[in-house]
Amino acid sequence: VAFTLGDLYRPGATLDYPIGGAGAVIDALCRGVTRWGGDVMTGSHVEQVVIEDGRAVGVRLKGGKVLRAGRAVVSNADVWATNQLLPLSIRPRPQPGRGGALNSALPKTPSFMHLHLGFEGGGLPAGIG
Repeated sequence: VAFTLGDLYRPGATLDYPIGGAGAVIDALCRGVTRWGGDVMTGSHVEQVVIEDGRAVGVRLKGGKVLRAGRAVVSNADVWATNQLLPLSIRPRPQPGRGGALNSALPKTPSFMHLHLGFEGGGLPAGIG
């Protein structure tokens, strides 16, 4: 929110929002994942990414249940949280003269996402577009 409000003070800035609210964006992303054969699970706490032969093959949920991936494991968490889900044996380690491990080498910044897209505007209600 702070980034959005800060952007509003730029000359010529506008504040747009998706029809249906932010939930409409989430619903569209979920439809895209399922359309291509993926599964979206909400309310499922991932404890660890399961690694076999150096490859992510699934996730272990809180409570111990393991979900195996068909083709890929995708994380929507930031780089620091995703790193914490990896087994200790494969997490980046500090290297002399090259800074610390991931959590200390990359400064944390506030999360922010911009979604830039274009679409044909024909058929939209009057006043939109």
